[in-house]
Amino acid sequence: MVNEGSWKHKGYALIFIRYDGFSKLSNMIIMNLPVWTRIYDIPVGMMTNFFVRALDNKMGLVLEIGESIKDFKRVKINFPLVDPLKKSIPIKVKSCGVMEFVVKYEAAPLFCFNCGHIGHAMRECTKEDIEDSAKFGQE
Repeated sequence: MVNEGSWKHKGYALIFIRYDGFSKLSNMIIMNLPVWTRIYDIPVGMMTNFFVRALDNKMGLVLEIGESIKDFKRVKINFPLVDPLKKSIPIKVKSCGVMEFVVKYEAAPLFCFNCGHIGHAMRECTKEDIEDSAKFGQE
């Protein structure tokens, strides 16, 4: 049950990690968050596990490839928390040039609609150039 998905409590990510009982808690650094993504508008001929893995490897380590549903493919990645969330993934496709695919996150934890980082809201963002229309829409 723990491996089934992204867990949240009051909007924040709930993360389980192995603990040996002897390490200092202050030394426990969480670098990644397992999260389910949806990759949209993949052409039918490209909706293979190989192609989807190449797409999501641009976002983090692919943990699991889910089913194809309508016009998207579900993929669970180990998302690096130092990176901001991505709205899309560009990839160079032979004979098609660069194609861009929309990414959506299932049960995304609290994140900043301005900078895209997980762990703080837009009103708490320290990025100086907060735009009038936020990068990820409105909170």
